Amino acid sequence: MKKKGNDGKLYLSQPDKNGTYKWVNVNNKTLKNNASKKDLQMLAKKYSVTKSGSNRELAERLVRVKGFVIKNKRDRKIIEHFLKTQTHHAKVYGFEPVKT
Repeated sequence: MKKKGNDGKLYLSQPDKNGTYKWVNVNNKTLKNNASKKDLQMLAKKYSVTKSGSNRELAERLVRVKGFVIKNKRDRKIIEHFLKTQTHHAKVYGFEPVKT
């Protein structure tokens, strides 16, 4: 299970060697590979953008409407994960689609 902590970071519940589950901080590398629609919808709420449409459409809308405001590396990586092609706004605001 993943949850957002009071400090704004994401934490993952993982068992230790004794089988007791503990909250472990999730680093940016893990987020880049495991970005989900839920993460993208969290960003839509954070930046006050409508959540309708596909993942790609939502990522493009975030870049088009709020691209100049989004400076957080984690947020940018989540959006870049869902971008398929380089759009005009993505190029202007420095977003690079992830190559698959």
